[in-house]
Amino acid sequence: LTIIIFIKDVKTEKQKEIFSQLSCFILIEKSFIDTLIKNQAVEYFYYMKNQAIADERLTPNEERELSNIAKKLDLSEEDIMMSSSDKTQLALYRLYNEIDNGYLPNIESSVLLTRGEICHYESDADRVITNTRVIGYGGGTAGISLRIAKGVTIRTSAFRGHPITREYETEHEGTLTVTNKRLIFISRSKGFVAPIQNIVGLEGFSDGLGIQHGQKYYLMRCKNPQLLAMIIAASISKK
Repeated sequence: LTIIIFIKDVKTEKQKEIFSQLSCFILIEKSFIDTLIKNQAVEYFYYMKNQAIADERLTPNEERELSNIAKKLDLSEEDIMMSSSDKTQLALYRLYNEIDNGYLPNIESSVLLTRGEICHYESDADRVITNTRVIGYGGGTAGISLRIAKGVTIRTSAFRGHPITREYETEHEGTLTVTNKRLIFISRSKGFVAPIQNIVGLEGFSDGLGIQHGQKYYLMRCKNPQLLAMIIAASISKK
C-alpha cells in the first residue's frame, strides 16, 4: 500500500530535501524512499573515496574525512559493503603515502638478518635472465679450388659466415627481500645478495623492475613493481 510520508519521520537535511520534492508529485512507500536515499548516500561515499585516492595516496586527513562522511550519512560498514579488493587498495595507497613521508614498514623476514638490519619488503619474485642462442649462420661461402701450377691445385675450406642469434628468457623463482642494508634474492639458481647502497638505477615495467647494481643488471618480475621501487628508493635515501 501507498502511505503518506511525513517530514517528521525524516532524519537528515538531505532526506528532507528529497521528500519535499517527491511529495509534490506522488505518494511513495517510506521503505522505498529510505532505500533510495541509502543507495544515493553509498554512491556519494564511493565518489568521495575515489576522489581521495585519485593520486594513488590515502592521507590520514582523507581517511578522517571519509569516516566523517559515512557518519553524517548514517552509513554502517554493512551499508558500504567495501570489497576485499577495495580494502586492499586503500591499504596500499595508505602505505604509499607513509613511504612518501619517510616511513618504511618493519616486517618479519625469512632471511637471517645481521645486527641492525631491518626488513622492509619480502615477496615471491622471479629473476628473468636474457640468454642468446646461435640458431644458424649466414653469409658463408663454399670452398673453392685454385690451380696455381700445372698439376697443382689448392682447395680452400668453406667460410662459415656470421652467426645468427636469437634471444630467449629464463625465469628463476625465488623470494626477494629488501632490507635497510641489502637486496637479497633467495633461489635454487641465480640467487644473489647486493648491498643496497650500490644500486644506481631502477627501471620500471608493468610486471617487474630492472635494478642496476654497479655493473650488474637484475631484472625481477614481481606483483607490485611500484611498491618495490618505492621501498628500494626510500631505503637508499635513508643511507
